[in-house]
Amino acid sequence: MRKLAQKIISNTNRQGLSFTLCVLLAAFIWVINALNNVHSTTVIIPIVYDKEISKNSTHPLPPSIQVEVKGRGFSLWSFHTAARKFSIHTPYLNSRTKDTVISSKDAISMLLYDFSKEISISEIKPAQLIFSGVEFYSKKLAVKGNFRMSFQTPFIQSGPSVYYPDSVWVYSNNKIPSMVTDIYTETITIKNVSHSVFKKVTLKKPFESYRLLQNEVWLMVPVEEGTEIELDVPIQTKYGELFIPSSVQVTCMVPMSKYNQTHFKQFRVVQMMDAGSDDKAFIHVEHAPYWASRVMVEPQQVNKLIKSFN
Repeated sequence: MRKLAQKIISNTNRQGLSFTLCVLLAAFIWVINALNNVHSTTVIIPIVYDKEISKNSTHPLPPSIQVEVKGRGFSLWSFHTAARKFSIHTPYLNSRTKDTVISSKDAISMLLYDFSKEISISEIKPAQLIFSGVEFYSKKLAVKGNFRMSFQTPFIQSGPSVYYPDSVWVYSNNKIPSMVTDIYTETITIKNVSHSVFKKVTLKKPFESYRLLQNEVWLMVPVEEGTEIELDVPIQTKYGELFIPSSVQVTCMVPMSKYNQTHFKQFRVVQMMDAGSDDKAFIHVEHAPYWASRVMVEPQQVNKLIKSFN
């Protein structure tokens, strides 16, 4: 009986040990999987100011910057470890304390250098640090620009172009006029395009005295293979006119991915105002879907009959 009891206790201990090992192994595997997945986290980077900066600045000086980053768990773990030992020191700005604005991202560039391929920054607050002995004016301007592209056949632009970021901050010692709302990029020309464009372009200051936190933005232009499509589109009437013919042929280029989504109701063909005569009317395409290009209409002139209301 005693031997049986000892055997039961021994088996119970083995089962308990096996269960514990299974739990530990499952927890270890869970941790490894979690660290291998993509996560977001926020770190706080303290700022140590030079006495001259603290004394002369007319702007509130933040005690730290908050950085939200995204990456795999292993990379974030290493980044957290490095960030705990890092702080921003401003004595090196001592000779530039007057009228100085720097990007918060530039201020932590040394910390980010070793992790540039492993993590991405989602947000930095504040986005810029101002060290100034005089008052600064700032304004956020919308980014606009011009570009010229020629495409290899059969490629076309398949959607609206986008600038990233689509707005930037400018700084000035003088008040920025209310009429200044946009900042433009340089005009670029790209030939023989056969794929989507993702290119850095230079910003042009509205005035030379303005300061920019960044001198470049990204231009993104979607490009894909296109095909020609023909549609029979009715002419829209406004004042009871009757047109002969009552519909026209609209020809345009559309991306292959939009071919089945393109139909005549997405086009609006109307009479051109102040054009034609009593019995003739010039017509044009007033609206087309954003993905349509090289839009042509045939015929461009139709016969017009005035509907009588008695």
